[in-house]
Amino acid sequence: MEATVARYPTVYPNPVVGLSQETNVNAPANGYQLNGYASACASGTGQRWRTIGTSEEIKAVYNSNSSSVFSTNARDGIGYAYFSYGNVNTSGQVLSDSANYGYVKLDGVDPIWATYGIGQTIDPGEPASAGQLPSQADLPTAVCANSFPCPENQIWGNGASYPNLRNGTYRAWSLLRLIATGTAGTNASALVTAAEKAAVLNVPDFVPESKQTITAAENPFGYAITDSGLLLLRSHYQQYDGSGVDIGVAAVNEPTTSEKGGDMGGLIIPTSIGVTLSTAAGTTEKQTQIVQSSSPDGGLGPAPRAVAP
Repeated sequence: MEATVARYPTVYPNPVVGLSQETNVNAPANGYQLNGYASACASGTGQRWRTIGTSEEIKAVYNSNSSSVFSTNARDGIGYAYFSYGNVNTSGQVLSDSANYGYVKLDGVDPIWATYGIGQTIDPGEPASAGQLPSQADLPTAVCANSFPCPENQIWGNGASYPNLRNGTYRAWSLLRLIATGTAGTNASALVTAAEKAAVLNVPDFVPESKQTITAAENPFGYAITDSGLLLLRSHYQQYDGSGVDIGVAAVNEPTTSEKGGDMGGLIIPTSIGVTLSTAAGTTEKQTQIVQSSSPDGGLGPAPRAVAP
């Protein structure tokens, strides 16, 4: 969130665009606490609070209008969280299908559906009201009977979940990495395999990283499903501190073998699994040192990562 939305990675010697979300949030000396530590916004009419994890963020926004929770005047709240059907439908904090809670687009791009606020015109699972977060109550009755399991191709009209994330126009996303070795590594691999298949067939809470092929026998609805997986990656780049000193190892962008260096905020590029663009230095997927532009106009076109001064 910090690197892909609030601030773009620095293209030295240019300054970072935007302000850190930590600016003017007065953290206590003993760590990150949720209650009792906040900082007034520039206008003096609001406050920003730090939360830890999606569950706390959902809870904070849900209760933002309660003065008994925040010990301040009640006010509207807005925050950032990873979307999943479960995250917005937690026990005691239901944000979905509500006139009081919703989500917004990022630079005009809907993060969940093909188009914002047109109901089931394109995607059968989209709520009727613009900006409402979906729940299983919005699932198509004829196929899923408004309940999970429900395959992704019954919820989205194009057959694949989160179309604007997949086509590269929605940029606030991150790959979830799981690292383990030995027996734990074997078990972790099995967990990932099962979870990615479930994201296509049962509850589409995320985009699977790898291609998924589900046979008719595996699908309770009796037909085969193929999901191409995430056909994008972010360019890895050498990270520097504010003084231009290297942080971590040099960047490697090789999805089939290894990856090194930072990639948060790196330019979103296609992979050879989908579209391959040949360049003088090799295929696009292997390119490094490319970040979102830090031009004053906030443009997100590609920008080369300069060598540290």
